[in-house]
Amino acid sequence: MDVLRRADRRALLWGLGAWLAICVIGSFWALPQVESSLDERAGDIASLRAADGASIEFNGRDGYLSVPAGTQNAEQIASDIADIRGVRDVEIEVLGAVALPEDEASEEDDGAVEDDNEAAEPTPELSPASFSVEWDGDATTQRGAAPDELGGVLDDLGVGEPQTAADLTVGADVGSTLGALAPLIGTDLIDGTVTVDDDVVTVVGTAPDAEALERANAALAQVNADIDLRVDPAAEAAAETEADADADANEGADADGGADAGDSAQAAIDRLLALESIEFETNTATPTAATEAIIDEVATTLTEFPEVSIVITGHTDSRGDDAANQALSEARAQAVVDGLVESGIDADRLEAIGKGETEPIDSNDTAAGQQRNRRVDIDVEESA
Repeated sequence: MDVLRRADRRALLWGLGAWLAICVIGSFWALPQVESSLDERAGDIASLRAADGASIEFNGRDGYLSVPAGTQNAEQIASDIADIRGVRDVEIEVLGAVALPEDEASEEDDGAVEDDNEAAEPTPELSPASFSVEWDGDATTQRGAAPDELGGVLDDLGVGEPQTAADLTVGADVGSTLGALAPLIGTDLIDGTVTVDDDVVTVVGTAPDAEALERANAALAQVNADIDLRVDPAAEAAAETEADADADANEGADADGGADAGDSAQAAIDRLLALESIEFETNTATPTAATEAIIDEVATTLTEFPEVSIVITGHTDSRGDDAANQALSEARAQAVVDGLVESGIDADRLEAIGKGETEPIDSNDTAAGQQRNRRVDIDVEESA
């Protein structure tokens, strides 16, 4: 019995082994047949045939779809092939695609943000601007460059060719401060300078009179700037002289019961000479055009006060020969007398004398002193 049982077991094992061998051999025989069949059936897929350069290859029941880079419907082709009976899976391989790191691929998917950033112009590094604008009756001058955005306001200030640069910056209030200053230049401020150093603005200027000074200060009262304005010294001196003359005339009227003609005439002449000095062509007794205008004004004053007479005295500086200086001073005094006579003043009311260099009012060691010493005085002499 034991021998029989061992024979049966041996036969069973040999049978199982044979069956397994047949299965293995059958599967190896059938596998190429399955791949060939799936290749043929996949080749009939319309979407695969329409895709130029696409191909499918099976390894058993797993398909490997190859498509060129840029194929738009690769997913649809893979789906169509996967629907074939017997296909287990389909993987897609894109031919010619460059593999990107994960972070770079995500940036590309987000719309090529990195490319846009590379195309953007780099922001220039800005530096604080430092410049000034100076004006007088003749011209407006800029020193130093300003930011590009201030080109227009520099035009308004009177700068003919503004100097600007793109890499400069100033404080936020500088533009509005210069804009408030622009209408004052040449009118209420006859000369001056505005200086800009980053966000610090300094304005120094001269007004022609007190009223203009008041207007300029009011116009600049709200700006963010250091303001230093004043009245033109020459105009201020003339105003003071006129005020003193009026006061003297009023005092004389109070004391005498009426205005003294001689004092009034002298005050009027002094006011004229405070504004303009009598001058001649170099080394001659020929009056300049400005002096001829002064002589006409003096004649008008003498016409208003017919009862007074005057003495015209010529002076020189110490340069040159004493005798020549004396002769020149007399000739210049006589030239003023001749001009008054031509303007209608009786010659009997006029006297011309020369003092040469003998009565200086300043040092002859400086050019300014010499200019003051070269003068013509006009003094009321007496009542007629």
